[in-house]
Amino acid sequence: MSKNRVNLYDVVSRVVQLKRAGRQWVGLSPFTNEKTPSFYVTPDKGFYKCFSSGETGDLFTFVMKTENLTFPEAVEVIAERFQIPLEYAAGKQVSQEQRSLRKQLLELHEYAADYFHTFLMGKTAEAATVRAYWQEQRKFTLEVAKDYKIGLAPVDGNECARYLARKGFGMEALHQCGLFLAQGHATDPSALRARFRGRLMIPIRDNQGQVVAFTARQLDITPADDPTARAKYVNSPETPLFHKSKLLFHLDRARTKVGTDKPFILVEGQLDAIRCAVSGFENTVAPQGTAVTEEQMFLLRRYHDRILVVLDGDNAGKNAAIRVLPLALKADLGIEFVELPAGLDPDSVLVQQGPDAFKQLLGTAREAMDFACRFHCPDNHADPHEKANALQKLWPVLAGCSSEVARSEYLRAAARALDVDYDGAAKDFARFMSQNRSTPPAHKPQPEKNAELSDKPLTTPEFELLLLVLQNDRLVQPLSEIIQHDWIRSDTHEGRLLGRIFAAVQQNAWEGVQNMEHLFETVEDRSAFYAAMAEEREFREPVKVANHIAERMYLRFLKREIRNIDTLIAQPDLPAEEMMSLLTQRSILSRHCLQPKLPTLTAGNESA
Repeated sequence: MSKNRVNLYDVVSRVVQLKRAGRQWVGLSPFTNEKTPSFYVTPDKGFYKCFSSGETGDLFTFVMKTENLTFPEAVEVIAERFQIPLEYAAGKQVSQEQRSLRKQLLELHEYAADYFHTFLMGKTAEAATVRAYWQEQRKFTLEVAKDYKIGLAPVDGNECARYLARKGFGMEALHQCGLFLAQGHATDPSALRARFRGRLMIPIRDNQGQVVAFTARQLDITPADDPTARAKYVNSPETPLFHKSKLLFHLDRARTKVGTDKPFILVEGQLDAIRCAVSGFENTVAPQGTAVTEEQMFLLRRYHDRILVVLDGDNAGKNAAIRVLPLALKADLGIEFVELPAGLDPDSVLVQQGPDAFKQLLGTAREAMDFACRFHCPDNHADPHEKANALQKLWPVLAGCSSEVARSEYLRAAARALDVDYDGAAKDFARFMSQNRSTPPAHKPQPEKNAELSDKPLTTPEFELLLLVLQNDRLVQPLSEIIQHDWIRSDTHEGRLLGRIFAAVQQNAWEGVQNMEHLFETVEDRSAFYAAMAEEREFREPVKVANHIAERMYLRFLKREIRNIDTLIAQPDLPAEEMMSLLTQRSILSRHCLQPKLPTLTAGNESA
């Protein structure tokens, strides 16, 4: 598959919110938890550069690193997403059994979602019962069920494994997907027992929109002998695809709906999120039935810098909300809280009172410190000690705030909310910070200076030459005639790439800088290529620079040969005749070092 058929922007923007910056696009790094954008995408050249992590690459590298894939897997994923047919070696398609495990698991989950949804829409009595529950009790339409591919796991769930096996999925994928239970490592799909039986199945998608897991909601038909029968909601277990602390439900849709004055809305459950979305609040997300995590906050921060937390109006909802605060501040997210009336959740508000009432509630959002102070000190007539105790509970939260300016403003807001003196609060907080700051050692020993490392240049001739030829394609042919293979150090990725480039020229197989895919043998080769592509350096006199680099490589080669000869001469019992021959060779090499003579490029880019 040619990567020229897919725009890098279209690949990256599914993961990173990008803003135009001249000919480039910029966003927050997907590789680090940064607060200031340092991730640049250059679509016309087909590469990205992340200054916070040093990562560079193309669309294949990006998918490999963000989704933990091999190169062949990344090619398959991109081809599938952009509907590009792939031709395998000898024109043969690869069987389901032979494809990578991750690829199989993704396809398996799509088939499983179809299976559960088809069963929900089927003609069985249990399906009719659950459709009635969906429409009459949950007040959702069947169109919503179809849109989100809501399904039903049959009470007798053994058929699902056999269905997936008939679709070509191997036993390893069936064991790893999390949908089945087995004693030992069963080799027959019939020996697998369904993890979910008689439950409403809600597909969980990653932020690319791919089904990676399920949330199963308890129903009246859930069998009493099911090990998890008493649990209202049960998630898929952790699998190679699903890590619940790193995903947010509905983010695949919500991330495209946030914008100015339209932050993320964080609710507690998946059905709450669906209700919000179908009611016009499509910028809604939910955790995976567990506490909100730091990874989830940083994930939201990639797409927007604010969230509205709308959790249930009971004490459990308020406790869950207050736990989000330190995580949001650490991720540099602006955060506000919407308090629902006791006994209500977003789903019930929207069903009973409608979207306008919910919108009005969103308009009553309380600032972070106002909510936190009232949570820790609900009494409007609290005495000074109660107020001081409330502030003490806020100090660790403020200490984790990533911005000094924001921390100062939050401290001022907390003082206002509790009606205490700001200067006094600031002194108490400074005392807390001083007492909890780790004391640095009195003397930190400096590492001994390594002569070999201290003399190491910031760049190598190989890197500089690779950079030069990538910018000046016409120099590749003449340089290949001057620079000998032995001059190039093969212990660097840049050196190996140069060697392959010059070898391709000599074999009449060089197709230019834009067609180097066949020269990449490893991910590191690809990264080295794009690191050079991303280097912003202009060569005003490329021919002069090329000659200078060639001379440096030649001199380095001569000095290496001299060192090798010195090693041989130092051997004991070396025959006199061999000693004289080595000394003669050394003398010749030394003269060449003093007066190096090698072909050079001319302004016409020809050897002289």
